Amino acid sequence: MGSFTSSSMIISLESICVERPGSTAVLSLTLHVNSTPDGGWRILPNFDLAYANEIMEASYAVQDGVFDYQAVRVTMFTRHAKWSDTRPNQELPYVGEIRVDLGPEYSGVEFANSKGITEDGLHVFEFADLVFLEGREQTTVLSMMLSEGKDISIRTDPPRVDRIELSRYQDGQEVLLQNPLTLSVGDKIWFSALGRDSDHRSVNIAPKWEISPEGIVSLLYAQGDQNELRALNAGETVIKGYLPASFGADPVFLNVIVEP
Repeated sequence: MGSFTSSSMIISLESICVERPGSTAVLSLTLHVNSTPDGGWRILPNFDLAYANEIMEASYAVQDGVFDYQAVRVTMFTRHAKWSDTRPNQELPYVGEIRVDLGPEYSGVEFANSKGITEDGLHVFEFADLVFLEGREQTTVLSMMLSEGKDISIRTDPPRVDRIELSRYQDGQEVLLQNPLTLSVGDKIWFSALGRDSDHRSVNIAPKWEISPEGIVSLLYAQGDQNELRALNAGETVIKGYLPASFGADPVFLNVIVEP
């Protein structure tokens, strides 16, 4: 059919972050509205990426004097989605659409996955329908990572993730990581993060990671579905893995003990 440049790309932005092993810093702000002193709900900003500028705030990323981030992760909605009717912000739906001029040859032509044609002749598609990935029919959120090597990895969310599991291959079999995990200085292992739903189905996911305290282990996670965990110095540390709130999963914690 040909290649076309979108005239408009309107998305609800979950987050833009810069990342390196052990830390994540946001480049975008998410507004919150409190319904009580202890709770409330988020209002995600909607941007037309064909025109938007000044949507990033770098001061948060460098406030701790860290500049050696290794990747940028953009997480956004790729379909229209509504809150439950019982939620107070039900009138603020998420959006994820592309509008494109397909030229006179396809003027007025309705496509099976099109959401319509605008008054000025632009074809409207939900972004997920244009992503050639298995399972895109149920994809609502997409996360793209751009690393130093200019490699881009794409992760899409399952309909729901109820819990996060960490596993590795051992003796040809996939087993859950022991918690606490004991390593010796210099040891290196590879592990995957899996999201499981209430029916025990699993899907590979790409959580964000936090390590506290730092300096005990290193964690490289821009390598497909695999995460490299390396023991650097003797001590104890905790690794936290978490997904955007839209997934509905609690964080997972891994206690790591590094022996001399």
